[in-house]
Amino acid sequence: MEPLRQRAAKTETHRAHDGPSAGNRGSDGKQGLRPLRRGEPSLRISAVKRVLRHLGRIAILTSLLVYAGVLVRKDWPPDARLSPHGSSQGAWWVSPSLTRAERIMLVVAHPDDECLFFSPTLLNLLAPRFVTRPDSTAPIKLESPRGHILSLSSGNAEGLGIKRTREMKASCEAFGIPSTACIVLDHPDLPDSMSVWWPEATIAECVKRYVELWDIDAIITFDHHGVSGHANHRAIAATLSQLAHADPQFPITFMLRSTWILEKYASLLSLPYSLYRHRRHQGGAKRAAMRSMAASSSEDEAGSGSAIFVSTPAQYYAGRRAFSQHVSQNVWFRWLWLASSRFMWINELTTAAVPL
Repeated sequence: MEPLRQRAAKTETHRAHDGPSAGNRGSDGKQGLRPLRRGEPSLRISAVKRVLRHLGRIAILTSLLVYAGVLVRKDWPPDARLSPHGSSQGAWWVSPSLTRAERIMLVVAHPDDECLFFSPTLLNLLAPRFVTRPDSTAPIKLESPRGHILSLSSGNAEGLGIKRTREMKASCEAFGIPSTACIVLDHPDLPDSMSVWWPEATIAECVKRYVELWDIDAIITFDHHGVSGHANHRAIAATLSQLAHADPQFPITFMLRSTWILEKYASLLSLPYSLYRHRRHQGGAKRAAMRSMAASSSEDEAGSGSAIFVSTPAQYYAGRRAFSQHVSQNVWFRWLWLASSRFMWINELTTAAVPL
């Protein structure tokens, strides 16, 4: 009997020691999960918020440092007087075929498109520059006005077509483009509508008319996504890409690269990735041209199918001043766009894509 009593006493002792943890065991004898203490979920959320804040600060600081580097190192607009190889100056940033073009036409769908989407392009391309043409050794100064704008509708969806036409003329003047080089059409087949796909034959007819009238060297317009997905924007892109590929006499056509929604509203935070994407595109274009033995006189020409324009702070505010001429469009979501959109700071252009 004595050994049985000793064994029972030892068992009770073990139970006493294991008591606090035994309550957390299930019926199968396995160790259960410790219940969360009061306040632990909020502590974890606070930790996540701190990490996100730190990442946000790093992203902002990195973007500002990259932007400062761009402003310091950018060799565009080019000045061929400063270098014996001036023709290649700025070629990393802008396609030489666009840099040397004397008469450039921007084709948009509505008044205010030129401000909301193309400000960096207009403000950089309208800057005077000295270039060396392949058939000449003397630098040639390309002076303003070189830009022309063709809006294929007056934005008359709300009956404000006449007012918006006057506003666009004033906006063109703010960009340094004379009113004679700023045309707003009001064609019955080209209504301002989110859902109407414009007839491509009508678009082609209107664009060709002003290409001949102004003797245009290069065209800039939307890409197949139209930045905002607007049907009118996309119809223009579809038509001009077809013309650019079907007609060898049609001016070289550049399209504004659309982006996904978070990048679209990231302002200058999107600059590091935009530069990386532009560099990758340049490298791919050079390799493709070299593989196909393209007729190119220089390495810079081999990768000349794209451009990236980055506005200075002064140019950004110049774009906002131009938009202020569109009084009828001064609504809260437009001002949100001006404050947050990358398209007020950065434009990436690529040559017209293969027609869809």
